[in-house]
Amino acid sequence: LHGPHLTIAMTGQAPQRRLLLWLEGCHPDDRAAPAILDLPLRPGTHCGVTPCACACGSYVPRSVVVHVSEVEPGSALEKNFLLRGGVQDETGSVSFGSELRGRHVEVNLVKGWKLRFEVLDEIDERRSPPIAFAEIEGEELARKPRWRLLLSDPRTSEAVYCTPPRDATAASDGRPVVRRPAFLFLRTQIPPAVKNSNGFGSAIEISMEEHTAASASQSRPEPLAPAAAARRPKVMLITRGTRGDVQPFVALARGLVQHKGCDVVVVTELAWKSFVKAGTKDMPAGSVRFRPCGGDTSLRVNSDVARLAITWGQNNTALQALMFSRSEVE
Repeated sequence: LHGPHLTIAMTGQAPQRRLLLWLEGCHPDDRAAPAILDLPLRPGTHCGVTPCACACGSYVPRSVVVHVSEVEPGSALEKNFLLRGGVQDETGSVSFGSELRGRHVEVNLVKGWKLRFEVLDEIDERRSPPIAFAEIEGEELARKPRWRLLLSDPRTSEAVYCTPPRDATAASDGRPVVRRPAFLFLRTQIPPAVKNSNGFGSAIEISMEEHTAASASQSRPEPLAPAAAARRPKVMLITRGTRGDVQPFVALARGLVQHKGCDVVVVTELAWKSFVKAGTKDMPAGSVRFRPCGGDTSLRVNSDVARLAITWGQNNTALQALMFSRSEVE
């Protein structure tokens, strides 16, 4: 703990760029705002039991902790901090109190290192796994000053959804109730390192406008003019699976941009974000965007049970149909 902020420092590294992170609503310039939206509620005490063990359908808001950690690829070295004080309301929104106001997490920007955000219930944070998590590379976070990260189930990597209203199967206008995915909201800022008189680096914060301009100045083809971009056809490509399932869609996205003048959104599992970005990095800025859909097929198909099912299912139509239907349900 260093004064008004938390620091995740990488040992054995030369001085390098740093990134400051705030939960939404905790930045000194922020108005009060939730840091998490649509987090599922905890089973409640409607029947006098906590957690509720019957089918009464009651839920109560949680006291929430966000665990921030960064681990070097291939290493057990981990730096982590707990951000406490999150209070959930009945809609699933989580806001953090004044004790975190102005306090930030500071990380070094090291290529390949990821930040992991785990959302825990404060009541049983030591006994139970996280409710949800999000992961992203530190260098990716530095690209822009505001982020909305999809929260996933740590057991399945599927998206986490809000708790549906009790006994509600349709909205007032007759439409079915749509369960919304949960998101974590962050703010970032880059403090450029400068040499002072004793040779050590010191941090000077820059404004959000300068941060955005610096991120946009990275070498990449120029974006299209707004008027031209508005007239371009919009295409969304949705796929899930292993790399062999995703790669054709990356090629298709490139072709749609180059030969049909389209703007493309590729929706697939978060594990393939870097693959999609690398395969389209020479496209005009903004012409190919990535959006996560949750899930991790590679993790599933590499399990012993999955390999056995794949082996048996090669010549078993019924088993193949069962596997595909289960995938569609998820």
